[in-house]
Order: sequence, then C-alpha cells, then structure tokens
Amino acid sequence: MLGLSQGVSSSSPLVTAADAILSYSSDFSSSVDGFEGWDLASSQVDTDATLTAGVDFGGKTDVLKITWSATEPLGVFQIRKSFSELDDQDGRTFTVVFSADIYYDFTTSGDLSTFVQAGHQLSGSYTVVNNTDVAQDQWVTISDTKVFSGSQLYDEYLYIGFVDAADKPQSGDEMYVTNISFTIL
Repeated sequence: MLGLSQGVSSSSPLVTAADAILSYSSDFSSSVDGFEGWDLASSQVDTDATLTAGVDFGGKTDVLKITWSATEPLGVFQIRKSFSELDDQDGRTFTVVFSADIYYDFTTSGDLSTFVQAGHQLSGSYTVVNNTDVAQDQWVTISDTKVFSGSQLYDEYLYIGFVDAADKPQSGDEMYVTNISFTIL
C-alpha cells in the first residue's frame, strides 16, 4: 500500500498513439478499403463471397457487407487487407491492438468461432482475437490486445474471419463488418 508521500514510478516510457507503427481505422463509405474475401482452404481470393461497401445495416452506416453466392465448402473464410508495416515487423516484438463490430446473418443458428490473425493465417502465434462464441443475428464487438514475440516472420495481411464447419454460410447468407481499428505499437 502506498503512503501519502509515496508514488509509483517506472523507468520504461509510456507507449502512446503517437508511437504507433501503424494506426488504421476502416472507412467503408465508398469502397471496400482494400479488403478482399479470402478462402483459407485454397489460399486464394474467395469467388463465392462478394464484398459491398457503403451499406447501412442494423443501425450502423458505412458497413462492409459480405454476401455468399454458394455454400462455403469447409466453413473457413476470411477477409484480409494488406499492411506493409506488418510485413516489416519480422523478428521484432510489438503490440497489436484490434477491435471491430461483426454481424452474422446466416441460415444456420449456432454461434461462430471468430478469429483475427495478424501476419499469418491460422497459427496461434499470430492470433489477436480468438472468440469461439460469437452470436448470430446481432452486432458483436470483438477486440483484444496482444504482444507478438520477436522471433516470428510476418506476411503483410490482417485476417478477419471464422472457422466453423457446423455453421458455414450458405448461398445468400451475409456477414457485416464495421469500425475496424488495427494498431501496431
């Protein structure tokens, strides 16, 4: 317990937003803002998912809408965006701060295993958010802060998606994403 004349001191400097290597906030008002649908199973652009910008949905404006034209075969899907600053972090220790609002409007009714990867897809060392219980038919905010170790090699992508074979999207199903905030400190 601190007495009246005591204080807390630290020799390490405070990290501020001004120290950020990357600070990104999504803007889906007129474009998909560099995002693309990504099929993790085949490691290529997902042609069964169409991204549409500037959508108003569920009380939010300037939302990114993802619509499926076929059943997602394995229930594995991501949207991704390139960030060269992320690729430049090979071998460094850094902090990733992420948040986004997601809405799943699928034919199935179960919760979805939602995840966010920075610098690599589907490897625990690169996971920023791993939420196994994201409910459908409502806006859910996913967020977390992680420190990535200095021994990793990174690609240039931020990946946002789900791995859920039981609740995979069917033709006509939709996913909405907005308010993405991605910072590297």
